[in-house]
Amino acid sequence: MTLNAYPGETWKGRISTVSDTVDPVTRTLHVRVVLPNQNSRVKPAMFGAIRILRSDSQGIVLPSSAVVREGNDAFIFVDKGNGKYERRNVKLARTFDSSVEITSGIAAGDKIVSEGALFLRAESQD
Repeated sequence: MTLNAYPGETWKGRISTVSDTVDPVTRTLHVRVVLPNQNSRVKPAMFGAIRILRSDSQGIVLPSSAVVREGNDAFIFVDKGNGKYERRNVKLARTFDSSVEITSGIAAGDKIVSEGALFLRAESQD
């Protein structure tokens, strides 16, 4: 994101909300971006430009702590209920700060173990 008030400076953040309509007078779209704001330099309603990065693939983003890696392989644990967990191989795509994009091996609605997967890995090898 760049802001008109600070030429040459950029900020990285995540879009949290996009308005449903374009303002017909200004032809602008209101977007809420969550980003670090040290020294409170970024103010509400400032004008700027946003460059949105998107993936060419579709995937599901998980916390990095949910993914266990062994050599070139990666897997997750899916909660099957009643204390049962299924180890599932996944294909990784892009990595973000503390998240990773999964492009196969997971489906919407799966309950993923997001913390403690290493403990399940050790238990599954017994």
